[in-house]
Amino acid sequence: MFYSLSPRVTSFSTTRLGGCSTGKYASMNINHYCGDDEEHIAQNLNILAQKTGVSPNPIRCMAQPSARWAKSFCTYPQSHAA
Repeated sequence: MFYSLSPRVTSFSTTRLGGCSTGKYASMNINHYCGDDEEHIAQNLNILAQKTGVSPNPIRCMAQPSARWAKSFCTYPQSHAA
């Protein structure tokens, strides 16, 4: 699913299916910030580029904050507190 943010920026989300990473990074990991093999990330970006029709070079990944970090910025109604 694609989301047009501006005439020059389109975002999309992915799943972990269909890539070549192994172990805890299996399978479609495209994040350079987690410790996965850079060769696997490059191969996964190429797979993603082929499927989306976008060059792998302009694909940018957001750094996902940890749940602990996110919780410090979220407040929940009492009925939804963990």
